[in-house]
Amino acid sequence: MNRRYSVQEMAPVICEFVSAGKKVNITVTGNSMYPLFRNRLDSVVLEKCENYKKNDIVFYKRENGQYILHRIIKKDENGFCMAGDNETKKEYPVSEKTVIAKVTEAKRGEKNVEFSGAFYKCYCFVWTNLFFMRKILLKIIKTLAKLKNIVYNN
Repeated sequence: MNRRYSVQEMAPVICEFVSAGKKVNITVTGNSMYPLFRNRLDSVVLEKCENYKKNDIVFYKRENGQYILHRIIKKDENGFCMAGDNETKKEYPVSEKTVIAKVTEAKRGEKNVEFSGAFYKCYCFVWTNLFFMRKILLKIIKTLAKLKNIVYNN
């Protein structure tokens, strides 16, 4: 029997490996980074990083002990402003000390998710600079996804 381990259960091991300079591959769970990452369909590689910047997707530990994968929306002297791509509320301030690793690679099945192309850069610009429009954008994306499912399933 294969047992799935939660991120909370695996976090100490993830932190140990990343601190040792190793890459760690985890399956994305949850919907906070939708539409970029899909629950249990996508995986990401976490890697230690020295300098985090706006648009980076990072793995960090909240004050309540919860481990999260979110995007840096803004960075200033007080820390980071974070939000999942599927969220309409920002989390601020998040101390850089709580950030464990950065997402350096991602896969959907066997296909790589590109972080360097023009489409991704445009996506990041919209998602971080037009935050005030997220509710509308997410509604449009979810409606289009439903329509796609209806078309392909009929």
